[in-house]
Amino acid sequence: MRIFIGDNETAAVLAAVEDLQTDLRDVTGAVLPVASYHGYAAHPGFVVCTMNRGDDPLVREKYAVDTGFLAGKRESFVIRKCGDTVVIIGSDMLGTVFGVYHAAEHFAGIDPLRFWTEIAPAKKSLAEVLHRADAPVDFGPPAIPLRGWFVNDYDLIRQWDYGSRRWACDVGDLAGVKLRSPHLIGNPATYGGLIGTLLRLKQNLLVAGTYVCPRNTLWREVMQMAARRGLYNTTQHFQPLGCWPVSFDRYWEQKGRPQKYSWLENREVLLETWDAFAQSMASLRPVWQVGYRGRDDAPFWTSEEGTSESLAERGTVISEAIAAQVEIAKKYDPEAICTYFLWAEGDPLYRSGHLKLPADVIVVYSDYGRTSIMKQAFWQHEPGSRKASGIYYHLSYWPGATNHMGVAPEKIDFNLRHASAKSTTNYLLVNVGNVREHLLGGCAVAEISVNGIDAFTPENTIDNWCRDRWGATDGARAAKLYREFFKHLPASPAPHRLEDFPKLLNDGCLQLLIAAILDLMMKGKVSDAGYLNPATTKLLRRANLPGIMDEGDELDRDAFTEDDPDEMLFPQLDGFLDFAAATAQRLTDDMAGMQRQVDELAAAMSGEGSGRFLRSDLGAQAAMLSMVAGMLRNVAHAAKALAQSQRGEARRFLQQALDDTEAGFTNWFGKYEGRFEQWPSRVLCVDLEAKLDQIRQILNDSG
Repeated sequence: MRIFIGDNETAAVLAAVEDLQTDLRDVTGAVLPVASYHGYAAHPGFVVCTMNRGDDPLVREKYAVDTGFLAGKRESFVIRKCGDTVVIIGSDMLGTVFGVYHAAEHFAGIDPLRFWTEIAPAKKSLAEVLHRADAPVDFGPPAIPLRGWFVNDYDLIRQWDYGSRRWACDVGDLAGVKLRSPHLIGNPATYGGLIGTLLRLKQNLLVAGTYVCPRNTLWREVMQMAARRGLYNTTQHFQPLGCWPVSFDRYWEQKGRPQKYSWLENREVLLETWDAFAQSMASLRPVWQVGYRGRDDAPFWTSEEGTSESLAERGTVISEAIAAQVEIAKKYDPEAICTYFLWAEGDPLYRSGHLKLPADVIVVYSDYGRTSIMKQAFWQHEPGSRKASGIYYHLSYWPGATNHMGVAPEKIDFNLRHASAKSTTNYLLVNVGNVREHLLGGCAVAEISVNGIDAFTPENTIDNWCRDRWGATDGARAAKLYREFFKHLPASPAPHRLEDFPKLLNDGCLQLLIAAILDLMMKGKVSDAGYLNPATTKLLRRANLPGIMDEGDELDRDAFTEDDPDEMLFPQLDGFLDFAAATAQRLTDDMAGMQRQVDELAAAMSGEGSGRFLRSDLGAQAAMLSMVAGMLRNVAHAAKALAQSQRGEARRFLQQALDDTEAGFTNWFGKYEGRFEQWPSRVLCVDLEAKLDQIRQILNDSG
């Protein structure tokens, strides 16, 4: 048996066929050679071709495959069993790629998340694999035309030492971006696994990193890899046409003529720069991001002196810049697909009518990153009001749910069901952070994007996801633990005003509460009658506690609660500290119990890699949350003791915070095995080092 392909198939199809060859070898032990199809002799095995390309007419004639289903469809495929031959025909390049990976998953039993889980597939004979292909398959098109992942705040992926070669460059080549590991982008093996995962999940869009740049040598290699495999490349909201202020600076520094990034003062220079970056993007299967923000991912008026305070004039500036960018994109790509994200100031400006966008620009509505509930503009959207619109959704948000899966399937269903009802279904980008911590949510969103919301049942999502990883029996036990995990996540005292879902105090927000308490202690503001000082209020605002508007969303005060921001939920320090300590204690206890149950189930699992993945997924996330919650509990108790002049008791709790956190790191990191043994980092994963230093300083200062 062989795998036969046409003589002029694309590189993307060839790569998918190579993966199928590897998958079949791992499952059956048989190595099926890849050969060119000539259309005359019998071909037992697999035949792969794309409509209207090469040997397609010969394949259809020989095997009498009716491809009428594919007419006029994008990214679709049919699979037919003809004797001992499985015939896969795609409507286009991605249709064929998806058909090949469908065969790997549904016939050979390959997990689309295999790269991340390391769970070995169950062994089967080649005859069993072929038997699974007896029923005909008609697929497509996917429900949402553009759908994919944004790998954001990707510190773990960048530092993960996996593969034989690492992409590294000096700080200057990264356009001066001062990251915690500025010389690292990642490595080809990691991005190869990521791209393969997206294609196996039938996704077609990738934002490869926070600072991806088409003119940076290494980032371009990443984007070229994605394009060769069939994915569209795009950039995030502050990188119009692939350019952001820092890369703008680098561009002009290399020319020896530093320039000011300003549409108001330096329009022609910006146009020249955007043109150069667009030229670099054009060959990378781009979806063109448009927009205009200032430095540090902030509104442009924060970095341009003398900007009018008129919302109308500010909206005019952004609208003019976008119109110019669209024109540039169409210069290099006449069929350019352009997107504009209603992020931060974009949301209120658009709602107020101060943003005027070209009719063919896809307007992308965003959620609040820390709440995963859609922003105001989305709720005001009228179906049919634009030619195309879509959703930007967060499973990960920094500082927020970066290191644990804090978004339950029910919340995903709620938001995307409303998205479907409002016809915002042309585009769906989901922020997955470092990916590995958000596999469950990433799969759920991918399923909706492919099959549509009507086929999605949130109640069954965890059950199905666990069964696909661990089988019927172990999967059912694992599903129970995952559901308990979501139920244990703590919430702020009041829900979001718009809907019933609470604002979860996830790992990042718990850290903000720790920072708020340490801020009080460092500044000597702790007293039994003390009010929360302005610095603390700012930190709590960032954590989205009720009664406080989101930082940077000054126009969206009504988007959270109707409470007066001046009447804080915790006007008295004692109330705040009691809430923090009680919440942390419950979470610590719940996550400790979760770890015990995970360890018991993992030890009983028999499949190769099964227990290891459960420990490093659910077990590791429980361990991390337990550690962060433990620090919050101890510093809250310490602050209250200090407010009551119990200095010795305060010191005891602070020392306990140090000791427990060090033990917590050891426990957490011990959950990882296999090639992910070096995945976590105490600096990059959960940035508690500065807080530990603050605790040590408070102890030293107190004598």
